[in-house]
Amino acid sequence: MRKPSELRPDDYRRIKELPPKCRVLRKAAKGNGGTVVHLRSSRKSGFYSVEGGKVRPIDFLAASALLEAPETEKPLAFSKYADASSHYRDVALALEAFRREAETGDAAADEPPVRIGIGGQASQALKAANKFLGNVSLWIAHGALPPGLRPLCSELSAALAAGTYAQLEFALRDLAASLPKRKGPLPASAVAAIEAPLRALHATYCASRAPASLPEGESDPVVVLSETFAP
Repeated sequence: MRKPSELRPDDYRRIKELPPKCRVLRKAAKGNGGTVVHLRSSRKSGFYSVEGGKVRPIDFLAASALLEAPETEKPLAFSKYADASSHYRDVALALEAFRREAETGDAAADEPPVRIGIGGQASQALKAANKFLGNVSLWIAHGALPPGLRPLCSELSAALAAGTYAQLEFALRDLAASLPKRKGPLPASAVAAIEAPLRALHATYCASRAPASLPEGESDPVVVLSETFAP
């Protein structure tokens, strides 16, 4: 959105101020259509693709690829191509999946998450996060970090692979970047700088939560963006 907001600020402000129910339909580039939904709460943010009643989490780059549109693209009227209520049904399904993930800590989708990167490569943040967790595992094996971190490290690696929480890879990347750049064994002074943040990240993204209510400090999710595509 940065480019249109800078080059065409008047149009950008006009679109931004439109009420949420000013919905239009878009023509799907491929496939059978469906809806892309971006949801966010105080704890997590997620993108979902809903097609034929099936929900699957997707990462930011996959969502960007689906939502990308040339300036010449024309909107379609819901009344001519689809029942407008289908859009809200799809959003409701995505909200249900998002809430289940927030309550249980488990991915609640019908298919595994889609994770793509530019040129087919994993994101740089994801690469850095996986490399850091690999280093942590080595430090644990060599006795530089307590063995109690091993299951936490495994669960964080699984959460990265699942792609449920978009912020996790960036948090791990930033934690790795905050450590002093040096070769050789892990200094004792760095143990606390790794252990406490890792435990905090695990508690935020991996610890089991009771499904009876939203986790403490969690806000209700809001719909940041939702677009429905006609086949």
